[in-house]
Amino acid sequence: YQVTKNWTLSEGAGEKTVYVKFIDGAGNESQVFSDTIFWSLGPTYVPGGTISQNTTWERIKSPYIIQGSITIAGTSTTPAVLTIEPGTEIQFPNGTQLIIGSGTNLGALIAQGTPALPILFTRVSGNWYGIYFSDTTVDQTSILEHAIVEGGGYSGSANVTMSSSSPTIRNSTLRNSLNYGLRLLNNAAPLVEMNTIQNNTQAAAF
Repeated sequence: YQVTKNWTLSEGAGEKTVYVKFIDGAGNESQVFSDTIFWSLGPTYVPGGTISQNTTWERIKSPYIIQGSITIAGTSTTPAVLTIEPGTEIQFPNGTQLIIGSGTNLGALIAQGTPALPILFTRVSGNWYGIYFSDTTVDQTSILEHAIVEGGGYSGSANVTMSSSSPTIRNSTLRNSLNYGLRLLNNAAPLVEMNTIQNNTQAAAF
């Protein structure tokens, strides 16, 4: 029998699954075994600035390496929406943040992972500020679900901060902040349920 076997995978990036079945000299067959890998086109480098149109960050282009603070803001009547696919990883450098809404301009964040493919917001080095939902967040659209936000809390902030906004955070993990896991300001009233907030230097929520 062969102890190694080479496969040629199908062309293109994405999820690849290999199946194998073993047959001994007597012709007895084993069950079918499989394993799956994901071939990414990333990393994708994103300069700091404003996302003013609807944009999707795809898993196939992950990880996204952020090079400056990002603001999601359309106009005062038409929001810009950033949608992040399950399994995507976003890396922020020290002292940067992801801001939803700006001034009178509307913004929304849809970051819905799955239990098997959570979305990861993390740091490259040092600590980033975290995700900031401003008062021009489109609350009914914005959601963090099956997401991990870690390594924020720069300069007294939190992994997730909300100011006069009420997005949804569900089934997510806020961890390893230099300060707070979650911070609510100016009568923010989010829907927060079934989350894990752990290993933050200061209080879990403030």
